[in-house]
Amino acid sequence: MNRKKVSVIIPCAGHNKKKGIYGAKSLIQLSNNEYLLERQIRLVKQQYGNPEIIVVTGFQSDKIIPILPKKVKVAENESYENTSVVRSIDIGLKVASYEDVVIIYGDTIFNSFGLPKVEKNSTIIIDSQGQMKDDEIGLNMIDKRAVYFSYGFRPKWANILYISKDDIGEFRKLISAKESKKLFTFEILNKMIDMGYYIQCIEPKNMKIAKIDTPKDIEVARLI
Repeated sequence: MNRKKVSVIIPCAGHNKKKGIYGAKSLIQLSNNEYLLERQIRLVKQQYGNPEIIVVTGFQSDKIIPILPKKVKVAENESYENTSVVRSIDIGLKVASYEDVVIIYGDTIFNSFGLPKVEKNSTIIIDSQGQMKDDEIGLNMIDKRAVYFSYGFRPKWANILYISKDDIGEFRKLISAKESKKLFTFEILNKMIDMGYYIQCIEPKNMKIAKIDTPKDIEVARLI
């Protein structure tokens, strides 16, 4: 268990009606009757002890908020239909109390091995075993250092990110820039890499992970 003070941001504001899932993905029920968001919060608490948890809502916010534990902070992205996840992360960062920050996409399910340690270096979780789909963002890396993120690359980024206190200032600046509100997180990370920031890539042993986009993915999620 990590003992450092950490803020964990879970952006779950958006929705995607094109792939057969209309309701908020955070409210998908898993095999033990937990909601996906409840599973994420439970594992986050196991990994980080007493973290500050910030859930950024938007679509179906009125249904998500009632399932949250009392100490979880809620921030709302009211422009979720017209902005990307970067806007939700920016909103979460504005209420975060700590400089060490973990970001977990709200449509991603993982087991207890899937979360990064809070250490010196900013870290992304990667998957080289085909658990993340081919159309997800991948990256080039050298000696476990991220070099460039883009579609079509392998391994895949697993939508989980730790930004260290040494890097959080620049990350906040890039995320909050007016021109960033419709960018994606990997584009922000590419900017940081271009500026010389070190982002290490970790693939935890025994990690199970999946991104939920379609009804078929829900069945996969229920096995994790």
